[in-house]
Amino acid sequence: MRKTLCAITLSVAVLVALIFPFASTAYAEASSPETDFTAESDGDYVRITGYAGPGGDVVVPDTIGGKTVKYVGDYAFSGKTDLKTLVLPDGVTHIGNRAFGGCSSLTAIDLGDGLQYIGDYAFFFCSSLTYVDIPESVVSIGDSAFVFCRSLVGVTVPDGVTVLRDFTFQNCSSLAEVHISENITAVGGYAFYDCSSLESISIPEGVSVIGPWAFGYCLSLEDVVIPDTVTDIGHGAFVGCSSLESVGFLGDAPAVEDRWADTGVETSVYYIEGNTGFDTLYWSGIGAVPVTAPGIPAGLEASPGNGMVTLSWTAPSSGNAITYEIWFGTDENGAGWQPADKTGACTSTVSGLDPDTTYYFGVKAVNIAGESDFTTISAMAEDEGEYMLTAALFGIVAAMVIVTIWAADRPKR
Repeated sequence: MRKTLCAITLSVAVLVALIFPFASTAYAEASSPETDFTAESDGDYVRITGYAGPGGDVVVPDTIGGKTVKYVGDYAFSGKTDLKTLVLPDGVTHIGNRAFGGCSSLTAIDLGDGLQYIGDYAFFFCSSLTYVDIPESVVSIGDSAFVFCRSLVGVTVPDGVTVLRDFTFQNCSSLAEVHISENITAVGGYAFYDCSSLESISIPEGVSVIGPWAFGYCLSLEDVVIPDTVTDIGHGAFVGCSSLESVGFLGDAPAVEDRWADTGVETSVYYIEGNTGFDTLYWSGIGAVPVTAPGIPAGLEASPGNGMVTLSWTAPSSGNAITYEIWFGTDENGAGWQPADKTGACTSTVSGLDPDTTYYFGVKAVNIAGESDFTTISAMAEDEGEYMLTAALFGIVAAMVIVTIWAADRPKR
């Protein structure tokens, strides 16, 4: 059990370091000299207009010339390829257009806690930037703000942002983890175009428009659920999404433009039975299927193995387009259960289990029309040591039998 916990702890640490390297980045602590920056007065504040320092790890000072740094001006750090990390003070509220465009060696940036506006192309072609922690104070992110940030793997759009503008994350080919503000009302054209590592996206309730080519050529995107607030989907919104198996609609059919789902593969459209508008040419051309809420999976069985339990069940008698969620824990009533798997098959193996513990497993059926209650079962995994000992003893006995047979059949002299 101790080895298992160590392995889990190490795995989590590695995952955090990979997906959220910003959290573990060591920034310089001392402010860079004021003489490294050029600035102009703007009332009681100053606007940084340029940088002439040595690069590397840069910490923008709170004040320059006795005035608070509030603005990072247009092009202020543009093309500074020797920048490695950068820290902005909490007093900065605005980052101008192309302020950090072309800073190709910039790996991490601390945007402070007071930032409100990020300008157009602000981080254009920051090709080494791996993660951006956009503070909750931000209310606007400009067009093409992170376009061609090809090393960017994770980003969170805060709740103050209401529109995801055109080209925001275009060609962020490593982007795999995205959390979108719950207050977003529109996803702009080309917003995630060619984000080829993006496997899933949660489009928030409240979005009304998905712009043209918004998710075009997201090659790893597997399924999408469209909330019932969406009224318009633009031309080519999901074009070239060659892994996209299904698009589920929670409401009536929105207006769609030509080639909105020209994925190049057989993509199915699912909608909740009773919703309207899915019988027009565009929808029938890609096979719209009505969906009903699923029943409870039946016949759940558990087969213990070496530090694992394999579950199997049969599909419910009602519902279609179903996936199954598998949860488990040590509380019989479900308190503290955690997700183990999500699958379209009627079997799943939960591994890494302590053989001295009784586990409770739950399987429920889920589709866009709803979800079933859990069907449950309890089981204990087999002990790895006992398993290995049994296997060893079996091997010894088998060898003894073979030797005995060989000796009996050997000709006597």
